[in-house]
This record gives sequence, structure tokens and C-alpha cells, in this order.
Amino acid sequence: MKFTMHEGYIAALSIVDKIIQMHGLDDKRPSLLHHYTSLDAALSIIQQRDVWLCHCEYLNDASEVIRASSMIKERIDNVVRTVNSRLEQQFYGDVSAGFASQSRLYEAFVFSMSEGKPGINGQDDLSAWRAYGKSGRGVCLSFESQHLITFSEGTIGFRLSRVLYDDQLQAQIVDELLNEGYRQYCKMNDRKEAIQCAVAALMFVMPILKHPNFVDEKEWRLIYLPKDEDPAASKRKFCVRDDLIIPYYSMRSASDDNASSTPPLAEIMVGPSTHQTLNLRSVEFLRARAVVKSSRIPYRS
Repeated sequence: MKFTMHEGYIAALSIVDKIIQMHGLDDKRPSLLHHYTSLDAALSIIQQRDVWLCHCEYLNDASEVIRASSMIKERIDNVVRTVNSRLEQQFYGDVSAGFASQSRLYEAFVFSMSEGKPGINGQDDLSAWRAYGKSGRGVCLSFESQHLITFSEGTIGFRLSRVLYDDQLQAQIVDELLNEGYRQYCKMNDRKEAIQCAVAALMFVMPILKHPNFVDEKEWRLIYLPKDEDPAASKRKFCVRDDLIIPYYSMRSASDDNASSTPPLAEIMVGPSTHQTLNLRSVEFLRARAVVKSSRIPYRS
């Protein structure tokens, strides 16, 4: 059986949304989400009014995708060992095979942000500057979460989600996705489509299952799952970071070159580098209506 990611796309998202809403995981969204980055990347985003979503397997945590995939497989195996009816065995066996096939060729692209700390300058976080803002030599770009929500709800393949760090909650979410998938399987006339929906729902949550050690980052992700593509016609691009060639999609190209759909910047904070004053002057000129701030952290990289 061949599984394609966008068959049953809407049904798969409805399964995910039902479980997410059940737990209130997307409630109390922060008004702003913050992205720490280098000067080069920030300049590109500001001038091009576009952002890049990088392949999940090329992120800083090299084991992230492997860990999420292993956990989901373990939860499926746990259920398979307990089911009795032939119908359940058929469903979970097909989901297991479908997930194994899709996860080997996992195609998910993300743009990572943080909800920051409480307070007026929630994006001014020393640990984030050190980890992602080039040790304070970079920039923090802030986006209004409602713009990102509107974009993701109106563009096929996109979703804005809070990252989950608690192991028990992750397992519970996966179990409930499987249960809901089985309920849909029992209702739908086309059981092949029901299997595809269940597998796709599991694929959608993989990018938000992260190791508990990263909990202080309070991360949110804009996630893009592209449909199966002919490489000759693909809008996928590549960039180089150190000694790594990274696949990515720009938000604009992934949304059919609709420039107006790219969420505008709300704020730009210049990091606490030795050139902060000079960089602030340049950003003021480039700011594209965003509010410009300077980090107040007395830190020199």
C-alpha cells in the first residue's frame, strides 16, 4: 500500500487538532513569537520579507527525529500487543507498516520560534542569545502569533504548534491519536483512506515531540509538510551552514509565491554585541515598519 502525505490531509489535521484542543495545548498563545538568528539570516528575512523552513533532520538536535519516530513506533507496538479483534489487528498492523514507510523518508520543514520569558522584553534571553543568536552578535526577530496562525490555517501543508517536552504527555498524545484514528477507521467506508489519515496525523505531530532537556526554550514551530514531488519541479532549495548542505523551503515559494501571505515582522531586537549601536542604526533604516529595540543584557560575546 502506498501512502501519500496529502491524501486525507484535512481529515488528518482534524484528528490532530481534536487531541491538541482536548488538552488545551494551543491555548494562551503568546502574542509574539521570537526567532533568534545570525545577522546574515536576519538581513535576508528583513529584505526579502520571507522566512526559510529547514528540514527537521538538519536541526541542532541530530537525534530529534529518530527519538520521535522510535517513541511513536513503541506506542504502536504496545497497542498491537494488547488488541484482540481482527479489525483492530488489521488497523494497527497497517498503521505500523505505513508509519514505518513514511518515517524512513520523513519530509517535514520547520521555522523555530520561542514564546520567550514573561515581561515586556520577553525576547531578551541570554541563553537564547548564546545558543541561537550567534552569542549575542545576532538579531531576534519577533512575529505576531495571530499572523502565523492565519497564514497556517489558510495555506495547505502548514501548521503552527507548541512543542511538547513531557515524555508522559507525548506518549498520551500519540495513544489518543491512534485511538481517534481507529474510531475514524470504524466509521469510514474507505478504510485505506482511514489508514492514510492516521499515519499522516502521526507524521504531523513528530516535529513537536522534543526531548525534555529543551523545555526552557518554550519553542513553537511553524511546520510545513510538502506533498510528494518530482525533484525536477520541486520548489525545495539548499543552503550551506558550516559543513552541512541543508534542504529548505521559503515560506513564499511553499505558499505559491503569495508575497502578501508572508507574516510581517512586529519587532526586531539587536543583540548585545560590541557593534550593537552601529547594527541598531542599520536596522532602523531597514526595519520595514517593525519596532526596533536593543538588548539590555550587559553581555559582550
